[in-house]
Amino acid sequence: MAITLRLPGRLSDTTPPADARLVEAIRSAVNEPADGLESVNYTMYEPVRFAPVAISIETKTPAGDDEAAKVQLGVWVAAWHHRLEAFRRYERIKIVTLPLLLITGHHWKLFFACDRGWGIEIVHEMAIGDTQTLLAMYRLVAVLRALGRWVESSYRKWIEEWFLDE
Repeated sequence: MAITLRLPGRLSDTTPPADARLVEAIRSAVNEPADGLESVNYTMYEPVRFAPVAISIETKTPAGDDEAAKVQLGVWVAAWHHRLEAFRRYERIKIVTLPLLLITGHHWKLFFACDRGWGIEIVHEMAIGDTQTLLAMYRLVAVLRALGRWVESSYRKWIEEWFLDE
């Protein structure tokens, strides 16, 4: 699963100009792939082909293997980094640090995938809440709202820098 940058699927007269420019830039880049993959992401899943993944999410049952889940998150992040490199416009812009969510049963953890230049490091495992108590659910909702604000502000700004000529 993933949380993506929210962009309009279809452009219309009511589409904000900033959204229209970004959507057109992403579609243009995706429609001219050197590698044949016509998606901004590491997947051809239609609903997210033109909506950049901001947060990858892995879920496991309570008996699930957290280490295998971390490996899956790492694979997705590495694939995302590789995919975004195909659209790199300027060497001076670094790939943004991405939040990752691992949900095991009721328990939610937050990690960050950092591009260190020599590789991608997944750091700072933090328990951000669970679905077993009301207080833990409030904390979880607060963290998810903060992540949503980050996606719509800092991440969006970075995506615009990555794809637009500004």
